[in-house]
Amino acid sequence: MNNTSMPKDISEFIYETTLYSCIPAGAMLVGSLGVLLTSGEINVVAQKCMLHLAAGIVMCAVATELCPILTATEGNKVHNLIGLVVGFSLGVALMLAMHELTHENEEDDKEPGLGDRQPSYGALQRASRIVRSNSLAEEEDLRSAFPASRVIAVAVDGALDGLLVGIASQASGLEGNGGIVMAVAISVEMLFVGITTAGSMRSSKGSLPLKVFVSIFLPLCIIAGGIGGAVVADSLQSHLPVYKGVVGFGTAALLFLVTEDLLLEAHEEGESHWWIDMFFFLGFIVTFAVDILSSP
Repeated sequence: MNNTSMPKDISEFIYETTLYSCIPAGAMLVGSLGVLLTSGEINVVAQKCMLHLAAGIVMCAVATELCPILTATEGNKVHNLIGLVVGFSLGVALMLAMHELTHENEEDDKEPGLGDRQPSYGALQRASRIVRSNSLAEEEDLRSAFPASRVIAVAVDGALDGLLVGIASQASGLEGNGGIVMAVAISVEMLFVGITTAGSMRSSKGSLPLKVFVSIFLPLCIIAGGIGGAVVADSLQSHLPVYKGVVGFGTAALLFLVTEDLLLEAHEEGESHWWIDMFFFLGFIVTFAVDILSSP
């Protein structure tokens, strides 16, 4: 929808992308500090609805902002296709590696003494259980090791998402809205990433100042990734195969996020209802409509 672009100076890209990146960074910070510094329980139904909504928004952002870049026919088609396939494959490989890393960390977080009857608690469920603990001793028994591997994976994911904001902003040009659409799409995702990461830290050992520091550091990774994305996208415009490889890399990361993270988390605990699933389609069509109406 935004293939007609006007040139921008690199300083404009950096300034614009920094502002756009602050949207998901702020959402992540609010989610993280909200879990760490408050004592309320997390509504599971609201969580499911928002996760479906986020998945729909991200999927629409991929379809409207990234796929047009990948399917553009300028340049050598064979070279562009090779760059796309290589970048996409590397994105899938990285996301699978990150998934395995965080999965192993969650396996280490299992509560002792339950053996094969170990329940599958997500980060939010562990956080809620800590909130409901009536005894400090019981709360301490529920705590696990600090989730360092999860924090590293989230930092990488945040940087990649920021990179996509920078790429979408650059690709949309002066009058496009690709950057803001991608930023809003990623914001819902980052809100829940912040909540789940903070929930995992809250139910783990470690001082509160350390957890607050990590909660501030992770959103900065999004902003840093956004600035890097603007610079990389601008510098690679004349190298289309590499450019398409970078976009393909990010596309794979977002598709993995939707299929293997957001939707799986949404169906992990409790019952699912059709009206909850509808939020996925609502997020998709609303984002699509907003993109059409806001296009010049």
